[in-house]
Amino acid sequence: MLLNLLDLRKHPGTSTRYRFEENLSPLRVAGEEITFLDPVVVEVLVEHTGTVLIVRGLIVTRVGLFCNRCLRAIDYPVQVHFELPFVYREDLEEVGIVVDSDQEAENYEIFEEKPVNLRDLVLENIIMAIPMSISCHADCKGLCFQCGTDLNEENCHCQPDDFDPRLAVLKDLLKPKN
Repeated sequence: MLLNLLDLRKHPGTSTRYRFEENLSPLRVAGEEITFLDPVVVEVLVEHTGTVLIVRGLIVTRVGLFCNRCLRAIDYPVQVHFELPFVYREDLEEVGIVVDSDQEAENYEIFEEKPVNLRDLVLENIIMAIPMSISCHADCKGLCFQCGTDLNEENCHCQPDDFDPRLAVLKDLLKPKN
């Protein structure tokens, strides 16, 4: 997913389209595994506005996740739009962009001689598009906390009054007050 922005920099007022398709390996994010069920397709439009190159894109894929309640596998479609302005390092002063001590410009991506790899940007956008908590359906009953039975498929025979004695104080809060 390499963009050669240096070539585009030579042609102000132009725009160019790119399309990338790549099979990605599973990711581990916050202890959860994200599996890519389809290739990641990235469609990009690069517009040269003078000194700034605006990179707009659409990321489309399908990832495999697990329900947070019952642990069933879920196919989750991802469709994300992104937009980033890129500035050539030598043009920073001309554009009036201030660079901080880490050699980064706020709200701008800086590029140099080598092609820009969009892979990290694509992965970041995919991760941000996935909900922190996902369930297979809105009324998923989850697993029994005692025996592990999937309550969507069958009822278990555990006593509902069985509870962790350390939480007894909380149970008293639920009792109606007279």
